[in-house]
Amino acid sequence: MSSTEERFLNLLQDIKPNAKALGRTARMTEIGLDSFEYLRLVASVEQTFGIYFTEEDLMNQQLLETIQDFLQLIENKQACCNNGA
Repeated sequence: MSSTEERFLNLLQDIKPNAKALGRTARMTEIGLDSFEYLRLVASVEQTFGIYFTEEDLMNQQLLETIQDFLQLIENKQACCNNGA
């Protein structure tokens, strides 16, 4: 398990304790986050990883369909920020 994955799952588990057991392919809808919990997760991820999600990122349901999708977006945002873009 990567450091990014472990940190993300810990954030998610703080909000939904059963989430860590679901695995990378679990759909975000399976986790059962309400809108407030989703916003808490987004804010925690932004703060923890030093990244920023655009409104477009968050509104694109297909982009963030699974835990793996969320992890990929975090890694992409980190790579973008680390490359000075």
